[in-house]
Amino acid sequence: MTSARSTSVATIAVLTVVGGLVAYAVYFDYKRRNDPTFRKKLRKCKSKRRAEKVASESTPDVSSSGVPPEELREALQQIKQQPLPTKPEELESLFMSQISMGEGLAVQGPSFYLQSALCFYRALSVYPAPLELIVIYQKTLQPPVFEVYGWPPWLLAVRCYSAVGYFQFFPPKSCSVSLKHSEGGLIVTADRDFKAGDVIYKEYPVASVLDPDLTIRGTHCSRCLRELADSGVAAVRTDDAFPAAYCSEDCATAARVQYEALLFSLESALPPSLNLGPPASATAREARRVAQEKYIEYVQAHPEHANASVLVARFIARQATAETEKLVAKAISDDDYTDAEGSDESYSLEEHLVRLRFTLPEGAHVEQEGTLLGRLLEAAVPGFDQFVTDNRYKKMLGFIHYNSFGVYFGKDGRDGRPAAKDAEYTRSAVGTDRQVGSAFYTLSAYLPHSCAPNVRATWPAGNTQLHLVAERDIKAGEELSVAYVRVGAIKVPEKTPVVCRVRRRVELMAGWQFDCTCTRCKEEAAESSA
Repeated sequence: MTSARSTSVATIAVLTVVGGLVAYAVYFDYKRRNDPTFRKKLRKCKSKRRAEKVASESTPDVSSSGVPPEELREALQQIKQQPLPTKPEELESLFMSQISMGEGLAVQGPSFYLQSALCFYRALSVYPAPLELIVIYQKTLQPPVFEVYGWPPWLLAVRCYSAVGYFQFFPPKSCSVSLKHSEGGLIVTADRDFKAGDVIYKEYPVASVLDPDLTIRGTHCSRCLRELADSGVAAVRTDDAFPAAYCSEDCATAARVQYEALLFSLESALPPSLNLGPPASATAREARRVAQEKYIEYVQAHPEHANASVLVARFIARQATAETEKLVAKAISDDDYTDAEGSDESYSLEEHLVRLRFTLPEGAHVEQEGTLLGRLLEAAVPGFDQFVTDNRYKKMLGFIHYNSFGVYFGKDGRDGRPAAKDAEYTRSAVGTDRQVGSAFYTLSAYLPHSCAPNVRATWPAGNTQLHLVAERDIKAGEELSVAYVRVGAIKVPEKTPVVCRVRRRVELMAGWQFDCTCTRCKEEAAESSA
């Protein structure tokens, strides 16, 4: 078996959380590629599904009839409590039996869709390449079964279960805030009273990126964004493809573990314990170097939205390393709330994205960006490009762009940030043109905008650790909001509230595509029309 194939199977098993069954993933791949009998079984399953699909062409469309979520959650809870076999042969038998049962139930009508979906879910949980399996389902199952929930039932099953765990454990109790549903979506509310100036919580980002001009100059840490002159130690620089300098060995190590090794180095993207084959060949290393160079060239040629592009790449890399850390000793621990606090339960990083607001940056070439990133990942880990489809990349870019914060230091941020046409906006109370970089925070991303906010995002430690500070006294249960843009007068011409309000609304529409309807905007509009 080639090293590329072994690496691909092991990593896909990691990234899709198949219970850490790396040995089974290798066994399954070997059987599929080398055992004629096993391949015959798979072909038989595919042929059977095609026949059932043809036979069901006259089946009435029942895509609007879903299974109640509470019923699905209860069934999934029961599945979770059932132990999985440990021997590869037993896992193979479980997989084949569940596929067969799922197919048989699917053709019996709407009353059997839940049981069918649960069989597919069990099969998915032990298959080392679940996206490959889902593609097979999509091509061979009759549309009414595949579309009954509006999304593949096995994916919905995973999402329904994880949603229960997500709201039970996120946000962590130590943050003293809660997520609650409202007409406009999820909001953040205070769990207790706060006085003006109180720090409500502190949070590190899942991913951060230094502004392009500072990256080139090498004046700040590429991970925590700290100014290197303030670190008190010599900068740690790397010879990776993407320019990087770090304020400490700790930051350099964390960056390498979380995303750098996968994205921009030529070293193995997997921990030593998961490297199943010989080192990559010279040809493979050269292909990886070329893919990195092309991606970096694109990012550097589009500085107006480079931050969002790199944040997406690092977020995807964090998804990979988060699952890898479940199989090996966890190397990096940050208060970025990627896992449930004080519990064995967990939720995926993507759980943080799917509930957030979404918009794309102006001028973003989504297909080109996604293709280049996919090729970079494929060169690092064969098979990983399948996780960067055009549609998925577009959504991730939109989520990251809409919900990223502009990190700034001091009272008013920095001077001299280069202006760019159609530059991306980030949430910043002093303006995007005063930031040193961008960062995505899992909890703070839920904070909505207000032109009269009751909290403020600050970075008093001189790094990416966000401190959410109360702007005024806040009562328990009150909704928290921040300013996405500068909400005060910023230059001499803004002598009237009307001019200030117009500028705010223009920036909000350009960056987040909404008309602000906060109390302040309504009051100022009423005053100007009086």
